[in-house]
Amino acid sequence: MKLLTAAHCLDQYDAPPSSLKEMVKQHVLRIYPNINYAISQDNNHGTSEAIGLYIGAAWLIQNGETSPKFKKFKRIGRQVLEERILKLIQVDGTFAQKSMTYHRVAVDTISFALHNMALLNEPAFNSPILERLSKLGEWQYKLTFGKEGDAPNFGSNDGAMIENLHNNSYRDFRPSTQLFFVALKQHRVYDDLSISEPVFGDLVHKQCSTQ
Repeated sequence: MKLLTAAHCLDQYDAPPSSLKEMVKQHVLRIYPNINYAISQDNNHGTSEAIGLYIGAAWLIQNGETSPKFKKFKRIGRQVLEERILKLIQVDGTFAQKSMTYHRVAVDTISFALHNMALLNEPAFNSPILERLSKLGEWQYKLTFGKEGDAPNFGSNDGAMIENLHNNSYRDFRPSTQLFFVALKQHRVYDDLSISEPVFGDLVHKQCSTQ
C-alpha cells in the first residue's frame, strides 16, 4: 500500500519502472498463499492483506501484467475484502478489534482501497458494503472531540497509524475521517483546510462538498 501511495505521489503510478512493478509483484505473490492466516486473525490483517492482494494485482494488470494468475489474485483479493468488511464491521460501525487506533487503521486502509479503486476504474462496492463502510466512518467521526481532534484512548494502542499524509498530531483523528468520507462519498465532513492535507490532489478535483 505504501509503495503505491509513494508511486502516486512521485507520478510513477501509471508509468512505473520495472523495479517497482517487480517489487509489487513479489508482495502479491507473498500475500496470496498466506491469505488464510490473515483471515483467521479476524482483525485488520484480513482487511489489509486483502486490499494489498486486490489493489496490487489490479495495478499490475493495468500496468501490463498478462499472467492469468494475477486476474485470479485480484478476484480473490476483492472477495476476501468484501467478506471481511461484512464480518469485521458491525452494523453500528464498530470494528472487530475494539480499539480506537485500530479502528483508524481500518478506516485508513479502506480509504486507500477506495482511492485506488477509483484510479484503476474498478467497479464500486455494492450497497450493503457501502452502508457498512459509511457506519465505520460515522463511528470514528462521532467519537472524535475537541479542537485537537482527539478520541477516547481505549483498547490496544501500539502506535498504529497507517496513513499519515498530514502534519497533524498522532492523536488527531480528523484527517483520517476527512480522507475517508472524501474517498467514500466525495464530500468533506470538516471545512477546516488545516486537516484536509490527505485530500489535496486528484481527490479534490471531484469538487467535494462540505457536509
